[in-house]
Amino acid sequence: MLKEIGARDVPRIRVFNKIDHVGDTGAQAEREAALRNAYSDCIVMSARRAGDIAFLREALVEFFQQGQVEAELFLPWSAQQQRGRIFASCEVLEERADEDGAFLRVRGARETVEKLREIFGQA
Repeated sequence: MLKEIGARDVPRIRVFNKIDHVGDTGAQAEREAALRNAYSDCIVMSARRAGDIAFLREALVEFFQQGQVEAELFLPWSAQQQRGRIFASCEVLEERADEDGAFLRVRGARETVEKLREIFGQA
């Protein structure tokens, strides 16, 4: 199916859920080991276990933040109408201000952050 829609080489995370339905804990451990042996980068989990959900969430965050960069942008008070552009294209991690303007620590795609730095004359 992925090949048919042209997504065969799209990065992905392989997740095996419902490990708790395999049997007793011994059978679960055995099946989990077999899956990890066959797919070394997989996540084996049960959505019924809070720790597994937390682990999956962290894996997803890390996965989608690959290739992103962090930078600090300075936005003078005279250019505050551009704030929307920053917030729409990046994750704003921190914001502080002084008498000249706002400093925003952002995370986003490298190209997006570089473009913003050019727009605000901070390249």
